[in-house]
Amino acid sequence: MKGSQVFTAIAGVALVGAIAVMALTNPTQDKYEEYAINKLNDSRESLCPQTAKILGQTIPTHQECQAFIAANRPAIARLIATTTQRQNSFLFSIYRTDLSANKVVPILPDRLIPAYHFETIGVFGNFFTYEIEER
Repeated sequence: MKGSQVFTAIAGVALVGAIAVMALTNPTQDKYEEYAINKLNDSRESLCPQTAKILGQTIPTHQECQAFIAANRPAIARLIATTTQRQNSFLFSIYRTDLSANKVVPILPDRLIPAYHFETIGVFGNFFTYEIEER
């Protein structure tokens, strides 16, 4: 075998291996929801107070915010689940979440409480949020 054929064979095996690893480690919707809940609390912009407002409560301090998230984890997970669209492409997934008070309480006027749009990619068992936008 020539050197270039050996290289091509090795590169082909490596590519197939990488594709298999990506497919096997593509995170699930449940994993994303857990990530998103933690992201709300850990965000540099501290979105926890806004999330509390969306659920009808006000939380002034970071410690109280953490307690709020812990106490309301199931409700927050449901909110995230109902406001997230997953685009699964086998090797990775893109998650688009639109958190809005209007999704919880439709009679609220638009813009009363800020809405947020998140875009996150899930790949190799990890999540990377690449867009956070207030709407």
